[in-house]
Amino acid sequence: MGNTAMQEVIENVDVSEVLNKHTGEMLAKTESVIGNIAPDIYIGISTLDIPKDISDKLTQPVKIEDIEIKPTGEIYLSHVRYRKMLNDAFGMGNWSLRPLGGFVKTGSVVCREYALYIRGKYAASAIGEQNYIESNAQMTWSDACEATKSNVIMRCCKEMGIGLEMWDRKFVEKFK
Repeated sequence: MGNTAMQEVIENVDVSEVLNKHTGEMLAKTESVIGNIAPDIYIGISTLDIPKDISDKLTQPVKIEDIEIKPTGEIYLSHVRYRKMLNDAFGMGNWSLRPLGGFVKTGSVVCREYALYIRGKYAASAIGEQNYIESNAQMTWSDACEATKSNVIMRCCKEMGIGLEMWDRKFVEKFK
């Protein structure tokens, strides 16, 4: 299915039950949706045993040379850096992102919720997002969808204490 056809499908999806008609914001999940999803998402919640040496490795201060700067002036660590930290700490194949729903497009923003699992146990969940700029010939619909996954890695790692400096206003100001 081509990008245009996929986009038409997504634009024609009835999102009235998940989006506020006036603001475009995602609504809280209803009990019926939670009942269908939640029971198995959180299996293993708070039971992941991360040895202290690995925890210390993950939460060590960010290396200045790893910090990147967006054109807007915001600082960040690339999704590649987070992936490498997870691979170094847990080994390849011992962590994964599980989609918790489909893609939602509101205006030009594409969102999708994922859960991070480590060694088969729930570790964190977040919603990733990316602007989809249809007029940008360098960006396809699948690029925007993949970028939601990269965005969610950063957000799930934040829940685990990885790269917290990127969210610390005092650190950001000092870095700038």
